[in-house]
Amino acid sequence: MSSIKQFSPTTVEAIESYVYVLTDKHDRIFYVGKGKGDRVFSHVDEVRELSAKSAALSDASADAGDSATADDSGLMGPKRGQIAKMLQQGLEPGKYIVRHGLTSDVCPARRHRASGRPG
Repeated sequence: MSSIKQFSPTTVEAIESYVYVLTDKHDRIFYVGKGKGDRVFSHVDEVRELSAKSAALSDASADAGDSATADDSGLMGPKRGQIAKMLQQGLEPGKYIVRHGLTSDVCPARRHRASGRPG
């Protein structure tokens, strides 16, 4: 089954700002975010880029006798760590739009973790 990597321009215009969730392989929510455009899809790309940088850093560190990685330097947090773990298993997080057509006063700038605590 192929996975959607971006919205069409028509969809972007129609949904405007939105709230979305990312889920693990058991469909459990591990992240709640807000976005516009293709934001819901960008997390996987970010993790792939960080993983590539981490691999390059690991190679350079191994040559220098150091063991630093991108994870050690704080580039991977819980959300990115969960996504990286899924990618290593050949999976991607589920991506669900839970509300759309929101304005900035309805969809405040601050995101919250799935636990409901301020993020």
